[in-house]
Amino acid sequence: FAAADIPAAVTTPEDVEKLQRLSAAAKDGHQPPAYVVLPADSLPATDLKQATMPGKGFGKSAKPAAANGVQPTQLQAQPANVLLKQRHPVRPPVNHVFGYGPLPADFAPAPVSMFRHPLLQHFTLSLFCKLPVAGMSKMTDLRRMLIVRILLSVFQFRVNKRYVQAEPPFIAIDLDISDSGREGCAVSTVIVTCEPDDWEGAVGVAVQEMRRLQRHGVTEGELERYTSAILRDSAQLAKQGNKIPSLDTLNFLMESVACGNTVMGHQDAHAAMLAVAETVGLEEVNSMARAMLTFVSDYGREAEALAEAAAHPDTYAYLGPTRATSIVATVPAYISSSGSSIAGSIAP
Repeated sequence: FAAADIPAAVTTPEDVEKLQRLSAAAKDGHQPPAYVVLPADSLPATDLKQATMPGKGFGKSAKPAAANGVQPTQLQAQPANVLLKQRHPVRPPVNHVFGYGPLPADFAPAPVSMFRHPLLQHFTLSLFCKLPVAGMSKMTDLRRMLIVRILLSVFQFRVNKRYVQAEPPFIAIDLDISDSGREGCAVSTVIVTCEPDDWEGAVGVAVQEMRRLQRHGVTEGELERYTSAILRDSAQLAKQGNKIPSLDTLNFLMESVACGNTVMGHQDAHAAMLAVAETVGLEEVNSMARAMLTFVSDYGREAEALAEAAAHPDTYAYLGPTRATSIVATVPAYISSSGSSIAGSIAP
């Protein structure tokens, strides 16, 4: 559509009707995502809900109405206190299979799904563990986030320092533990990238380092060093808060709202980080490592890990032992005789 055809702001029923006519004329019938930015008091909640309801505004097909839009009485059809947030009528709800808690009766370790493609150049193994989104609205939540960041920093430094000068069998080994508003859950991920002929050694290194951190934890020196580094990053962010692009700030706000996080100013967030950093102890960090890294270190022995946690509940923090919920391996379609990948197709 031409820019002149789209109203600059949705402030009146006529603007809503105009948007609906544009939507009805679109060739693609699927409902696109749309953000309507306008003053909160410029349009009743019922009007905005009516404009964005599937099948009536940006939806698939609207029932015939006046001028292919809404009837004048439709804007007042809903009560004033109606909630804008509702379940999507087309996309079914996602039933997450979380990787914690008691094992179901028919439990089996997560199988490895393999994907091959001619354009892939490296072997990649990704291990995932789904957990509920905990949100960050209390100081205890901030402490948990700080502990997780310490574990991530220790793991990456150990992998890079120990193997980078000895021709490692991998290209990269990455660990991430974070909430995902898009996925609707928290996801712990380990990604191993290597040449196809080095896959066994690379996976062995990842499991070995995860198991070493899960079993033995971090040292006192590592805890002090990485806590100090994280606090320096927090102090730098607090000083540069007014220089962050607006788009990055908007994305951060939307992700925080989706995850149920409390958003603070940069200076306030840094002050809170300083306060919780003084309360983090070595044993608490190690108990979090025992719980959060079990999905890799104890793959295939999930029942034994739960039994150990039941016998020593104080040594496993948060949700207890975790387990892998899915494993995906991506492999190049063509490999040379030396074991290296060959991108593209090969004539028979």
